[in-house]
This record gives sequence, C-alpha cells and structure tokens, in this order.
Amino acid sequence: MSQDIMQRRVRAFFATLILFLVATLIYQIHRVDERLEQMRLQAEEQDRKAAEIEARLQQQKFIERANRANAILAKYPGADTRVIMQALDAAERFQYKDFPRAQDIITIIGIESSWRVDVMSQLSTDRAYGLTQIRPATWSDVIGEDDIRDVDTQVRAAADILHHYYMSLNKSKAGAILSYNNGITAYVNGAYTKDYLYKFWREVAYVEKKVFA
Repeated sequence: MSQDIMQRRVRAFFATLILFLVATLIYQIHRVDERLEQMRLQAEEQDRKAAEIEARLQQQKFIERANRANAILAKYPGADTRVIMQALDAAERFQYKDFPRAQDIITIIGIESSWRVDVMSQLSTDRAYGLTQIRPATWSDVIGEDDIRDVDTQVRAAADILHHYYMSLNKSKAGAILSYNNGITAYVNGAYTKDYLYKFWREVAYVEKKVFA
C-alpha cells in the first residue's frame, strides 16, 4: 500500500471521526435544549398552579372576610363595608400571638366607636379619635408619622397600646382592657369600675360567635 493511499485513508478516518463527533455534539446540544425547554415548561406549569392556588386562597379569604363583615353589619348596620373589610384585614396583620388577637381588636372597635370612622370623644383636650378612639397627643410615639385618620393606623395603634398594657400589667388581659378605657394609672390606683370590662366581654362573645365563628 502506497504512502499516498495510507494518508488518504487516515484523512478520511479523521474526517469521519470529526463528523461523528460534531453530530454527537449537535445531538447532545439538542437534547440539552429539549431538557431545558421541558424544565421551562414544567416551571411555568408549577407557577401557573401556584398562582391558581394563591388565587383560590385569596378568594376564600375574601369570602371569609366578607362573611365577617356581614356579621358586623348585622349589629352595626350604619357602618361602612369598606372600612369593616379594611379593619378586618388590618386586625389580622397587626394582632399579637398572645394579646390582643384580631377578635379583641374588632371588639374594641365595636365598643369604642360603634364602627364610626370620624367619631371624637367629648374630652376638652387631646380628644380621642376614630374607630379605636386613639388620643393623638397621648400616643404620638405609637402613631409616629402615620395618619391617625387611616384605618390601618387606628388598628395598629390599638393593638400596640393593648399589648403594651398587657405586658406592663403582668399579662393581665382584664387589666389591659380596663387601662385602655381609663388609663393605666387609674387602673393601678383602683380608680375604675368593671363596667367597661363587662361591656368588652359581651361584645367579644358576639364577635367570637358571629364574626370569627
């Protein structure tokens, strides 16, 4: 066999090998592309299912909140539905694990303002305002830069004040409730009646049975 023939065969072999390697590489790249596309489609499907689940949960939460709002409207027919819905949402967000819970905050709104957004107390100075009857000067550090007329601010401030009293009074719910009504100094000095506490208990019984049932 001549050297020229041998060289041609070697070149043909390497050319075939290169073609094989290129074809193999192209095939592998195609397989990778197919796998990536499959992963993309799976991710999109998972996102779609997650979005559907989230949408259903949000719908269920809205229906639950609407039912709770209707229960409040049954007792306070003059209340604004939008305000109730916003307050219910805020109560869930700003509640504490121990006290106050969302139902406690909703109870405070009922007995403090009967769900009247702009109601003001009859005090001569630093008049209590809004759903939860917050005194803006007394609780300026709690209100901060937020608008006291805002429902979220009212709910958050009430939750923080109640929790502050609760912790300050050795985790006494009754003490926190009575202090919210008349101040912690009056409570500590015994200058209070339990009428407000009884009113709270009656209201929270309705809230737990009808609103948060």
